[in-house]
Amino acid sequence: MSWFADREKGIIKAYANDLMVAEIKTDQGFEFGLTPLTIGKLANGERYFKGSIDDLVILRDNAVTQS
Repeated sequence: MSWFADREKGIIKAYANDLMVAEIKTDQGFEFGLTPLTIGKLANGERYFKGSIDDLVILRDNAVTQS
């Protein structure tokens, strides 16, 4: 599962196996805030993910295209 967020356009997209599976649009914008990024658990430390996570990539201000 991967996510793409465009703050200026107010769009968040979710992808699974390179296919878009969800899209959220808002005209009110959204903020990511000052909460640290957490992977595999909620930011407040509760409810850990029960499973495995692999092939994790975090990009900032870069577009990824298939060549």
